Amino acid sequence: MGCGYGYYTHYFDGIGAQTIGVDGAEKMIQIAKNKYPHSIFSIVDLTNPLPFEDASFEMVFCNQVLMDIEKIDNVINECFRVLKNNGIFYYSIVHPAFYNGDWRVDENGYKYAIELTRYLTPCDFKNIFWGETTHFHRPLSEYLNAAAKAGFALKHTEEPKSYDGILKNDDLPLFFFAEYEKL
Repeated sequence: MGCGYGYYTHYFDGIGAQTIGVDGAEKMIQIAKNKYPHSIFSIVDLTNPLPFEDASFEMVFCNQVLMDIEKIDNVINECFRVLKNNGIFYYSIVHPAFYNGDWRVDENGYKYAIELTRYLTPCDFKNIFWGETTHFHRPLSEYLNAAAKAGFALKHTEEPKSYDGILKNDDLPLFFFAEYEKL
């Protein structure tokens, strides 16, 4: 869900999964189809009910997209609906505690800390990666509580090292990963 240019759809295909990559951006789906012509991709507005039957998937993998959707409750509820019992819902997001801050830099150019002026209050701002998108900042509790409210059981979270420790402090995460199960 939110397959972008298709890398993870192709990866899961390569390990034997039957997949479909969905994304709301027509341009990204076209890139994915061109790059991985043997994988299945479809344009789907993730803010609407998903065009799949109840309990039709064993896993929903959502990489770096929830923070770009304004209202995540409906999206997460739809993930619950389309998953089979014992299905896995896995998402990654940019870490809201560290993403929207300014790096503090020492006299040698080492980025050692991130200064935040807000964390608890939701807000939105524009990003430019593959075109302009709106990023919706919300604290981690909103993601965790939305999944719990939908009925998911938390299995594991991770805040992996993202930086090299040479140019930037490697003790500050850039991402947050969460794995849930539909019981």
